[in-house]
Amino acid sequence: MPILPVKFRKASEAAIASYNYTDIAEGTGVVTFYGMTTKQDTTKTYILTSSATNFSNDASTGSAAVTTTNAIRLDLDFDLSTFNLPKRIRGTAIVEASLSATKNATSMAYYYIAKIKKNDVVIGQAQSETNSVASDTKYETMTVKIPITTIQNFKKSDILRLTMEVWAGTASGSGSVSLFHDPKNRTVATSLTTQLKVDVPFVLDL
Repeated sequence: MPILPVKFRKASEAAIASYNYTDIAEGTGVVTFYGMTTKQDTTKTYILTSSATNFSNDASTGSAAVTTTNAIRLDLDFDLSTFNLPKRIRGTAIVEASLSATKNATSMAYYYIAKIKKNDVVIGQAQSETNSVASDTKYETMTVKIPITTIQNFKKSDILRLTMEVWAGTASGSGSVSLFHDPKNRTVATSLTTQLKVDVPFVLDL
């Protein structure tokens, strides 16, 4: 009987120990990360965590007053701890984010742009649908798919980053927007998730 060759994986190619789910079609194991804030003394840090049991120091981050036409109102970087081993990412990432928007009188439009980054280099991005609010406060949860079409090799000490840009604009009056980011999903409004969630596809070593 012929002896079949045995493939031994290098330590750096070992799969992540636990995936939230696998996508057989893409050959990926998906890990879910949640955005949150921590605070040491007066220093606030935006991070990604794989634990949905953590309370964020702040459940949301709000903008300054929106009084002009469309412009970026929030620009937040949520960073995962540096990788201890090389990892490979490719496939479809999914971002789920909730916004609140308040506007007096006339209408204000708002949306977000989510960017997946290797360190500070964008490897995929997508824009959510555009919503509007007038003389009210609205809460919206919006989900986008972000294709990462080529294998991204993360070396030891590289950082996976989720950048959330919230855009809003109005022709007159004043408004504001907020982005929620609490892994524990504290209740703010009925039927609204306060989690900021990103599903990241890691290449499986099959």
